Amino acid sequence: AFCNKYVVLLGALYEDQELNQWCRNYSAYCKNTTHCEVERIIYSGLLKDAYALPCMLEIFPSKTKAPYTLETALTGTEADQIYGILLEIRMDYASNGSLIYHSIAEGNLYRLMCAFLKK
Repeated sequence: AFCNKYVVLLGALYEDQELNQWCRNYSAYCKNTTHCEVERIIYSGLLKDAYALPCMLEIFPSKTKAPYTLETALTGTEADQIYGILLEIRMDYASNGSLIYHSIAEGNLYRLMCAFLKK
């Protein structure tokens, strides 16, 4: 349900040139004056919903030492894809803004969600 809720938004942010450029230039340390609603949906919606998922707490204790590559997650099992989705989101904790300027701008979350939903 989480992936179904956000896959269209992530696809638009990855595929639309203007929105993707905004994502690539995003900084958590600069005041956002454009696409403010998109930022709100990402941080007050997607991020909040992700941290409310039971698997966010369940998956990390079992996979904390597992190496992660996007390519492996994309072609891996459902568990690998879920781990990739959650890890891409969790990386924002250590690097403020990376959810938008990296995971969303590069299409990582979008591609992982699409791969997961196809299974």
